[in-house]
Amino acid sequence: MTDDGKITVTADPGTYAAEWKYGPSAGKTYHFDGLVRTGLIMPDGKTITLTSGAPNVMSVIAPFVDMPPTAQMIISSSMVLFYQHD
Repeated sequence: MTDDGKITVTADPGTYAAEWKYGPSAGKTYHFDGLVRTGLIMPDGKTITLTSGAPNVMSVIAPFVDMPPTAQMIISSSMVLFYQHD
């Protein structure tokens, strides 16, 4: 993180995963390699906005037999992370 609140998040290969909770892929876990996002931490420290910037290549390691072991996508995305306390 820089002094002006800019942050870069780079996922180590094999560490970023998503698990589907509903639908035809329920229970399957996908691993994503190549995730790099940059953004800002808001002054309250409870919200982070991230973007991929220019489109980049992400590898998807899917648990399907009928898919190649690793598929690649060219993506551009943004996300907002926020602190939620129960």
